[in-house]
Amino acid sequence: MKDISAKDPFFRLPSNVREKIITNMDCYEWYDNLCKASVVMNHERHTNKLTICFDSIFHKFDQLSDRSNSLWQPCWRFQMAQLRCCLSDGHLSEEDTWGYCEGGLAEPLFSTKPEIVYEIEALHGSLGEYLSLGPEIVRTFVERHADERLTHHIVKAYGKHGERFPTAYPLSKREYDHVIMFLILVDVMDVLALCGPTNPRISYVRHRYFIEKNNPGSEFASDLAVGIEMFVQEGIKAAAKEEEFRKWREGQSRKWEQSTKAHVAGEMLDHGSDQATDEEGEEEWVFV
Repeated sequence: MKDISAKDPFFRLPSNVREKIITNMDCYEWYDNLCKASVVMNHERHTNKLTICFDSIFHKFDQLSDRSNSLWQPCWRFQMAQLRCCLSDGHLSEEDTWGYCEGGLAEPLFSTKPEIVYEIEALHGSLGEYLSLGPEIVRTFVERHADERLTHHIVKAYGKHGERFPTAYPLSKREYDHVIMFLILVDVMDVLALCGPTNPRISYVRHRYFIEKNNPGSEFASDLAVGIEMFVQEGIKAAAKEEEFRKWREGQSRKWEQSTKAHVAGEMLDHGSDQATDEEGEEEWVFV
């Protein structure tokens, strides 16, 4: 193993230089291919604190998705968490906002601030604490924030007191999606509340909320609230269709069983009738 590593062009580089090479790459695909091609860089990936944290936290946020099927792009849950950590003093930079909206937000490990990976890890811990509160977190959120046009979506999704908030664990993929969105929204609104009023002017245009004369941080919060309601409503519709299909399948199964029983009973009657006819013929043969 040592002989193989010695032939690796990255062998003599110190760990901090290897880390710098990794964080200056453009995308996950290049990073992944580099680690496959270089034994030394692959070792760095599994021993460096920053890269270990990055791989770990990505899978924590997107544990129900398959990275190999995501076209090497970070999944949207992870991007939402990253954008929350980009929120500084209640504001987002135009670059971060544009990148998020266009799906081109640079992954934190390859961004200008790779140390944000640690902030995302800390955020995940905070979200876990929120989740442990159960439905109570919904009631607290609705009471804490005065923006009725924002909390309206949460009430429609979970109820005013969180009566429709998932309580059975582990969460299904559908539940996990909107619950993660809500927990991130809770944290985002806490940040915005510390930076000023949480009741920005909002106008409704073409089925989307647009913030006027306010910062992109508030727009991000509104987008999350709308998305949560949409995810929950879609989940309810999907569950209703699944239940309808289940009942239809059970009905078809009962029909098939009844049809099979009727068919078997008919064959038994036919067989009994044929047997009786044969016995009658035999009796006649004896007397003749």
